[in-house]
Amino acid sequence: MVRPPLEAGEPSFVCSNWSNDAVPYPPPACDMGYVAFCTYSGLDAQVRFMAFDTLHTESGMYNYGVNTVQGTWGRYSMPCVSRTPGDVVHVTWKVYDAGQNFNSVDYSTAAMNPASIRVHGVPPFTPRFEISEWTVQGSYPTNGAYSDYVTGAWRAGAPLDVGVTKKNRHSAYADYWQWFDFGQWSEGQGEAGYPAMSRCAGFWRQEYTSGVGDIVCRFVGESHPTRLTNGDVDRWYPQADVQLARSGGVDTLRTIWTQRIAPSLYAICFAPFLHCNGDRDAFYSITCGQPEPSPYCFYRDGAMALDAYSIDYAQSALVYRLSHLEPLYRYRIRATVYHEGSMPLAEEFLFPVDDTTTIPGPEVIAPPGEPAEVWFDVPAGLHRDGVTDLVISRIRGDYAAVSSIELQEYEPEDSANGSGGQSAGQAPLRRPPAILGVAPNPFTRTATVRYQTSGTGLVSVQILDVAGRRVRFFRPIETRPALAGSYTLTWDGLDAHGRTLPAGVYFCQLEQGGERSTAKLCLTQ
Repeated sequence: MVRPPLEAGEPSFVCSNWSNDAVPYPPPACDMGYVAFCTYSGLDAQVRFMAFDTLHTESGMYNYGVNTVQGTWGRYSMPCVSRTPGDVVHVTWKVYDAGQNFNSVDYSTAAMNPASIRVHGVPPFTPRFEISEWTVQGSYPTNGAYSDYVTGAWRAGAPLDVGVTKKNRHSAYADYWQWFDFGQWSEGQGEAGYPAMSRCAGFWRQEYTSGVGDIVCRFVGESHPTRLTNGDVDRWYPQADVQLARSGGVDTLRTIWTQRIAPSLYAICFAPFLHCNGDRDAFYSITCGQPEPSPYCFYRDGAMALDAYSIDYAQSALVYRLSHLEPLYRYRIRATVYHEGSMPLAEEFLFPVDDTTTIPGPEVIAPPGEPAEVWFDVPAGLHRDGVTDLVISRIRGDYAAVSSIELQEYEPEDSANGSGGQSAGQAPLRRPPAILGVAPNPFTRTATVRYQTSGTGLVSVQILDVAGRRVRFFRPIETRPALAGSYTLTWDGLDAHGRTLPAGVYFCQLEQGGERSTAKLCLTQ
């Protein structure tokens, strides 16, 4: 705790996740919390950081001291802290230059280790680094961590700007955090501000009508934000928790905000929203075919740059070490196989359990010069320590080869009892049914949805609004393997009672055999 005579405030908190990450020797007690906050002296402040145990220890020690993120005194405020795997913490804060009458956003980072902190205290932070641009005002900074990158967002004048930084902590050639992709995240239709981050998604207040703010959302990797509320009242200060669905599914955004309910009366409001995750960035992607192997590549014989693709290859088997995995979440892999050998390549994806046991994954056959894509899940429970190996083994052909590996993170639909995903002893899931396209989109009268089925079973299609309510349900059809293929249906913008629906964002959800695919539709007037 911070004691008088120092005045302290504006805390930001994140929990340690050391025991869930891929570390060689996790300490036996690793329940720790990290707080960034400000201490004040008149108009000046320092940005400080404190670590403390979230459980009582035998020694009775609770607070492990206070360290300075920004040691000099200045006009600092609004610190925010997040954490990437390995307990690397990231702190952003606002800096006010009284001489220039200007705001900017600074950043610093440090690698934490709960066992070391209990003995030696909090380690030092890197020198501060400005991530905003001095050509515009920077305020209300926030940041969010996802996989091995952190996203910083802040209000810059009227629009909302965003900067992104990435660093792979297992990479021998990337020992620094490099910020890139600086740009405007809002669409400039009106004043924007009060940003908040949740994992790989940003939320903020956007004025589409003067003086009336809506809550909008944008995921890293998306080209446009999604408007969540309808502009009937003014809203501020959004915060959200994001539950990620499987690729092609619908994420759940549990969102709260401050809302004006009378001229001088305000309330805290909550609502879940849906988000089609087709454009979301991967949890991470493994680059193949480069002269220097990816940090995730554990074994390969070499790399080749072919006419259309670059590949990693091995005479017998390729091995990739998938780290940074959260045990409470699930992971789906998309791999692309390509080669230009003399005969078709057949290979199998495997997950080693120990020296003698493997869990079989899918087999794939790729003709020479034709890419083959395969989707499958990491078996549940295999990454309890935050890491698992993926083996790509040659069955027939000149060599084992892969062009790309991409991981998508999602949360089981029922995390409490462990259902909602594939167990370690089950066969890998086949590629799910897919919505191939919607045209036109946006649409005013009718939209045609083209989709493909995966084989035997009932196929159901429904239309959902942005709050997840079903507004239209189409009669299920039953398919057989011989009838698996491409189908179309037309939606006329009406609900189940034949009433015209208001303009906005809707979702078309296709389901077959427990597998789902979702597409976003924009109905305009």
